[in-house]
Amino acid sequence: MVKWGVVESLLNCVENESTGFTPHELMKGDRPTQLIESLIPFPIRKDFEHRIKILLARENFKSAARKRKAKHDTKIKAVKFKPGTLVLAKTHNQSSSFDKTIKKFFHLYEGPYVVIKEVGVNAYVLNEPDTNRYWGTQNVENLRPYFT
Repeated sequence: MVKWGVVESLLNCVENESTGFTPHELMKGDRPTQLIESLIPFPIRKDFEHRIKILLARENFKSAARKRKAKHDTKIKAVKFKPGTLVLAKTHNQSSSFDKTIKKFFHLYEGPYVVIKEVGVNAYVLNEPDTNRYWGTQNVENLRPYFT
């Protein structure tokens, strides 16, 4: 049987990747001694004042957040569609216990649709290709190019 107090104390002694410190260090100001540390020689860390640790942890956390944001920003690509381009539109299906349908089995995109015009910076008016009926206005995030 697992004793949750033991698990909690172990988790509080694990160094956080973003801050570089353990939760125990940040809350109490000292590094906890572990049985594992007495068995395996770990590198000795210079002991800082508790306030310095908090400031350093905050800077480490901000640095990790900047790295995550920079990584995310590289994935975003501005897509422009010209009038007449065929696109797929993202569906927003929901599971239904009434209809006994499960969302994960639906298609993610439907179409193709024809881009009629650009509305603003990031939205496009779409028509159905065969009937040329108005289908709707979609954000560029919900559109993908259609390849035949």
